[in-house]
Amino acid sequence: MTRALVITTAILTALSLPLAAEPGNPGAQFMYNWDLDEDGYVTLAEALDRREAIFAAFDYNEDGVLDDSEYAILDEARAHDQDRPGQKGQGRGAGRELARPNGTGAGFAMDRAEVDLNGDGTVTRSEFIGSVRGWFASRDTDDDGRLSTADFGRRG
Repeated sequence: MTRALVITTAILTALSLPLAAEPGNPGAQFMYNWDLDEDGYVTLAEALDRREAIFAAFDYNEDGVLDDSEYAILDEARAHDQDRPGQKGQGRGAGRELARPNGTGAGFAMDRAEVDLNGDGTVTRSEFIGSVRGWFASRDTDDDGRLSTADFGRRG
């Protein structure tokens, strides 16, 4: 179990939704991890590709569903990643500020309750990947169909 956690934490770290990278530069870590073509923007297609990779990494039995134990490992890896000390602009709980109650925060985008789109208690591949669409649209503050660090600025 420890080995699995280390592996999944490494995968999630590489593919994680944005954490508070540096004070004054919200969204920088997200851009670093999700801007596949390094053009300074993340398109919905790039976000869907990343979500696919995260799902595949945690669907250990490859049945197309994240069961309770698989989702627990995903949640544990996310919590571990958010609580890593010694990272510039990060530390114990730093990523939690992004889980805003209005549903626009990065942490909120992978909460099981938000990803289980039909509320049946299971998270299918389709739900996990498709749920990023709503988050993406809410984060795209200038409605240009792509995300940049400007879309992660402070909101009132």
